[in-house]
Amino acid sequence: MFFLDSGDGDIKAMSNTWDDFWTHPYTSPRQNVDRKIRTRISRFLKIDLYKQYRIDDWWLEDINAKLCELNGSNSFDVVLVEYVFFSRVFESFPKALKVLDTHDAFGDRHKTFLKNGSHPSWFYTTPAEEQKGLMRADVVLAIQSREKSYFSSLVPDKKVLVVGHATSVSKKIYSNKPSNKLIFIGTENDINLHAISYFLENIWPSIQENVPDTRLDIVGAVGTRIGNLPTGCFAIGEVPNVGEWYDKADIAINPVQFGTGLKIKNIEALGHGMPLVTTTVGAEGIEYGSGSAFFVADSPDQFILQVCRLLENRILRENLSKFALNFAREYNHNAISPILKYIDHEFDSE
Repeated sequence: MFFLDSGDGDIKAMSNTWDDFWTHPYTSPRQNVDRKIRTRISRFLKIDLYKQYRIDDWWLEDINAKLCELNGSNSFDVVLVEYVFFSRVFESFPKALKVLDTHDAFGDRHKTFLKNGSHPSWFYTTPAEEQKGLMRADVVLAIQSREKSYFSSLVPDKKVLVVGHATSVSKKIYSNKPSNKLIFIGTENDINLHAISYFLENIWPSIQENVPDTRLDIVGAVGTRIGNLPTGCFAIGEVPNVGEWYDKADIAINPVQFGTGLKIKNIEALGHGMPLVTTTVGAEGIEYGSGSAFFVADSPDQFILQVCRLLENRILRENLSKFALNFAREYNHNAISPILKYIDHEFDSE
């Protein structure tokens, strides 16, 4: 495995996982003056003057030499690249099968943030630039079906497969007396902050009014970005073992209002057997489990209703937990089978 080390990965754990492991230092390029000015004006005036990144704007030229060295000293059959903005890696491995794991769709991604009253963050580009990156791959992996359709429209001659996010599957057992504890898990990104802020403002007061002893644990770095928390809410911060916090909770919530890709926290919650309440956006890619493995609620009133139903009905929670675990097992199988079948077909036919 070749890893671009930006300082936020567990190098030791990854090196122990792979037979061969190479790293190369990486720092995201700084914004140029034009982009900084456009960003500040856009935020201040609340207009869209944002300058979208070109597909290779996050590429560093000094990576090329390392990749050429690897290609010269090894014989790689398959090269798997994470994220379209690193697709230039493929140019160093002309003979290998090139597989691009997209994770997210980045074309016009900033518009989704603006539509929801938030500021765009991380990488965003134009569909035309994203198309350039996709064209470098032989196979494109989409994390959910909606993004498969989008990628297929950009590169209709490429093989595009839906490969989801497999998760560990455990077992959640409820006691006869509920603890009335909700859990929200999230990193410090703006989408998570928007989601939990929306919940605290529009949903939490009514839940406390209906079930006064309810507690909400906000697990993960997103809690550091919230100011004064209302009564009954606790910012736990980052934890070494998320599973322990799922075991203490009765219901997982994800009131996400926008975003791309697959909502990994939902898949992981289902794998832990958590009764889950999310939104239509949160259910993208796992829609077929709505109403059986988890509940979907898009308005504050719907969200309040579903959470309170679960808090007040132990049998309902237990049944939803069982369906969640079954869903996670089926999802794991469906998530990885497309790429395995494709690679088996490619190499069996040689």
